[in-house]
Amino acid sequence: MSEPSVQQVKQALAQRQRNLVEQDLVDTYQRSDLNHVQQQLTRAIGGIKRIRSKPLPVSSTICIPSLSWVYGYLVFLKLDSVGL
Repeated sequence: MSEPSVQQVKQALAQRQRNLVEQDLVDTYQRSDLNHVQQQLTRAIGGIKRIRSKPLPVSSTICIPSLSWVYGYLVFLKLDSVGL
């Protein structure tokens, strides 16, 4: 899955977890841990999707490039004073 949705990830994890339970490879405590990891993973994916869908504030679109240019300029000034 190149760009999985939360629902696709949950379905894939549930299918794999069911296979492990059917094969008796996990006990009750391990299954509980798997459920906890699955919840954390889906929360992380949901959070990333929410962050991705929000536009950057105007202050970030102005400040970040300008700070990058200033920092780059200062690096070149330092290199020039060193004599490289």
